[in-house]
Amino acid sequence: MKWESQPVPTESPVTAMEQIMAETVAALDRSKAQMFEVANNVRDEYLRVRTELEEIKRRTAEVVDQVDKAEKRYKALRLKLIEVSSDFSRYSEEDIRSAYEQAQNAQMELVLAREREEELKKLRADTERRLVRLNNLVSQAEDMIGSLSTALDLVAGKLNGMAAKIEGYKTWNQMGNQIIQAQEEERRRIAREIHDGPAQAMSNIVLRAEICEKIYETGKGSLREELAELKELVKESLKEVRQIIFNLRPMTLDDLGLVPALSQYIEEYKKSVDFAVKLEVFGKDRRLPKAIEVAFFRLIQEALHNVKKHAKASEVEVNLRFQDKWVVATVSDDGIGFDLEKVEEEKESKDHFGLMTMRERAELLSGQFEIETAPGKGTRISARIPVPEGDAAGER
Repeated sequence: MKWESQPVPTESPVTAMEQIMAETVAALDRSKAQMFEVANNVRDEYLRVRTELEEIKRRTAEVVDQVDKAEKRYKALRLKLIEVSSDFSRYSEEDIRSAYEQAQNAQMELVLAREREEELKKLRADTERRLVRLNNLVSQAEDMIGSLSTALDLVAGKLNGMAAKIEGYKTWNQMGNQIIQAQEEERRRIAREIHDGPAQAMSNIVLRAEICEKIYETGKGSLREELAELKELVKESLKEVRQIIFNLRPMTLDDLGLVPALSQYIEEYKKSVDFAVKLEVFGKDRRLPKAIEVAFFRLIQEALHNVKKHAKASEVEVNLRFQDKWVVATVSDDGIGFDLEKVEEEKESKDHFGLMTMRERAELLSGQFEIETAPGKGTRISARIPVPEGDAAGER
């Protein structure tokens, strides 16, 4: 689609902003309706594949029974052939040839039955994986519908009060591109984590379960050992899922507050880096309004992510200061630093968008955000946010 420059509007910025907001609400509403349709289609496909899987299981059971019968028939004819071949006084050459042909035909039938069994088991495994993927897609679609509903409520009910701040952006296109870029990056990260972790583990679990099933049917092998390995796979998969959930939204943050959530996050963060990380808390730790706790957690999370990705540091220090009317967070590293003016000039860079997001989180809560850095001098990021009167009591 070719975008053409539009004439400068003669209406007031507020009126133009209201029009944009109304169009945004309409677009979100259309997206919500489309997502409902997608969710229904995926759900229908899930039900169809589930029915298909049941049919494949039924056919597999029939073929397994055929294989068992073919094995027994082949063994019996094989024994008959041995008996006929070893006693020339009782059996003629015609008897031997007939016994050999019967044994050979039984062997061929067994081979074909086993091939059908393997094909059906592979088809069953593929179909089970498809079913898991479709189930995940249904859940994701439902989550996206919920997110769109929340976005609609937010845009329709609260966005008008943000018109003046939004005018500070140079263009709506730039803001939209940056938001889409951040969303897609986060979706790619989550998809990669799920694909490399739980999805692979689930595939291995299905394979192990089939091995256990085969051992149970044939009585060959150690079922106890296979079940033990299956149990360990499930444990590892559960651990990975919990880690993904924590990265998205740590429940500790809601249950216990900012300091315990940060402590838990930093302990996990240390396992993935080769430099020292220290968390220090000054003042009396207390619960804060939920929006402030989330803002500080995401600020520090983003800052530590940038340190890991770019800083080449040997030491990082995270400080959290609880004051009477303010809370201040700083993240300092002794890494390579960077040219702040140059980064801020590169408006389309991911690094700039991360810094801009941190600044906006602080400023939307009437706070202040500062960056001190220079090439070869390390980096110090600080955010200072006021705590409303009554602290978090009213909100909680």
